[in-house]
Amino acid sequence: MDNTCNNVNGTCNKGCDVGYKGLCKQKCQSGFYGLDCNKTCSETCGGLNSPCNHGNGACDPGYHGASCKQVCDIGYHGDMCKKACSEHCAGEENSCHHINGSCDLGCDAGYQSALCTKECDTGFYGVDCAMV
Repeated sequence: MDNTCNNVNGTCNKGCDVGYKGLCKQKCQSGFYGLDCNKTCSETCGGLNSPCNHGNGACDPGYHGASCKQVCDIGYHGDMCKKACSEHCAGEENSCHHINGSCDLGCDAGYQSALCTKECDTGFYGVDCAMV
């Protein structure tokens, strides 16, 4: 939206972006979301004290369940816990960080990067691509 503000009271001339209120810098308080923060998270997350995305009311990335407080199951991460962790995350369960997907135990041999999606550079191999 228009981010110019009223020179008298500081409010945004055309209203706040979705998920903000007041002088358009304040995110909706926990339990509320949407335009002017007028929707309750109970519509999507199960209660006024539930954390949900201040803009669209969905659970924040890395969380799911009726109250949006349940961390993603092992092997999944991200929005609504629908993204699978890399198949090259070390360990039997391919576990990764519930929000950003970085591999908890590092990468399988032959792979590198936080998400373990990049093969070793030419001339390197092994765990952490440390062998030459």
